[in-house]
Amino acid sequence: MKRAVLAVIILGLVLAGCGGREEAAAPAVTPTTQLSVAVDADYGAQGALAKEGELSLEQMLTYAIQDEHLAEAEYLDVLGRHGEVRPFSNIVESERRHIESLETLFREHGFKLPENRGAQHVVPTETVRAALAACVEGEKHNIEMYRVFLEKELPADVAEVFANLKQASEQHLETFEFHLGN
Repeated sequence: MKRAVLAVIILGLVLAGCGGREEAAAPAVTPTTQLSVAVDADYGAQGALAKEGELSLEQMLTYAIQDEHLAEAEYLDVLGRHGEVRPFSNIVESERRHIESLETLFREHGFKLPENRGAQHVVPTETVRAALAACVEGEKHNIEMYRVFLEKELPADVAEVFANLKQASEQHLETFEFHLGN
């Protein structure tokens, strides 16, 4: 979902030789962290928030479903690496429902459903704590993306789904922050 911005920052710091800050608010990412692919800045919430000018309805739906695909792939990656850990084991199911609601909008509005490339954009984390910190940032970007979209003139069904997804992301953010604090 949503960790692409964090990945760009981390990659930039590593390339600039600043990857090993002594004190950091979020868990440090070590040089052994592997990026699965180069980060695509025009994907998901990061891509939507970087766009200038008006986005079409199809573009908004595409960025939204990309971000939800990314979130699902990230949570599955965490579960694969670290086992059935909460809250990832619970939240991954809600991401699937988010995707289904967006797929319905694609069909109802006659748009071609984009390929799910979420797994290609996952930045693996070495610890559950690092994953939680990344998810906090990702949810913040996701919430902001939906906030921007909801300021636009949208069909009622799209506005309702975007509002519901924004609210769900706000709940996910609270959950990730809670688990990060404990």
